[in-house]
Amino acid sequence: DKDVESNLSKYEVKIKKKNKNIDISDKDKIISLIKKAKRPVIAVGLTAHRYNLKEKLSQLVEKIKAPVFLTPMAKEMISQENSWYGGVLFHAKSDKAADLYRKADLVIGIGYDPIEFNYEAWMPNVPLIHVDTSKADISSDYKEVYEMIGDLDNAIDVLLEETFSESQWEKSEILSNKK
Repeated sequence: DKDVESNLSKYEVKIKKKNKNIDISDKDKIISLIKKAKRPVIAVGLTAHRYNLKEKLSQLVEKIKAPVFLTPMAKEMISQENSWYGGVLFHAKSDKAADLYRKADLVIGIGYDPIEFNYEAWMPNVPLIHVDTSKADISSDYKEVYEMIGDLDNAIDVLLEETFSESQWEKSEILSNKK
């Protein structure tokens, strides 16, 4: 139908391709930190949601075996039924989530957007691995900040290629925290 075709051409949208590059100047240090961490936590934000990383994120969580905390805008990225689901930051039952993340010895922020909440508002002063499309916005009080900047899909692929030691988190800790 020519009328439909001509109307559609008026609304042509150009989709900008994602930058497939990632800048990981500290890759060895990042992998080493994750491997050595006893109680890592993963914080997921809005940018991860925009990249639609739900499936890869689930794979990464199972690989690292760490509780996952979501910002309110990313709260559907991990099911509440997932045994590693730690809760939503600054939301109902966030005091229970705090009981877990305060025990962390490493935070891995994936697509964490400071527009929602600053890391400093909840994160203990432990090393941070910031995986995002832009640099971490964090106070200089946090001395150990490592970054993987660029395409989140590729960044998670880099992490999925690695083998990590099991964390010391017990699933029962996370499950009891949900009650």
